[in-house]
Amino acid sequence: LQWGEYYTDPVKVPSGDFEVRLQVRHTDPGELERCKTLACVLEMKLASPLKVGVHASRAAAMGFHGAPDGKPLSVVLEEGGLLSLFVSAPASPPDWLEPG
Repeated sequence: LQWGEYYTDPVKVPSGDFEVRLQVRHTDPGELERCKTLACVLEMKLASPLKVGVHASRAAAMGFHGAPDGKPLSVVLEEGGLLSLFVSAPASPPDWLEPG
């Protein structure tokens, strides 16, 4: 469907089953090792609402002990400001989600 560099244009695909194949190349094996946890962004409409946790740190979202979390996050952003938020997986998968 598409090939390109690190940042590519969005691709809209029809309904159906698809397989994502990703090839990453680098001359430094250490950099390739870091790519083992590379994220893949998929956007799709959900069949029904999905409740997830939103956290101020990646460690808190992953459930690491001692991560600063638990307090409600209260932030005022100036125009053009940015804030990173981290979403954790739901406690149990929704009924409409199939394994795989």
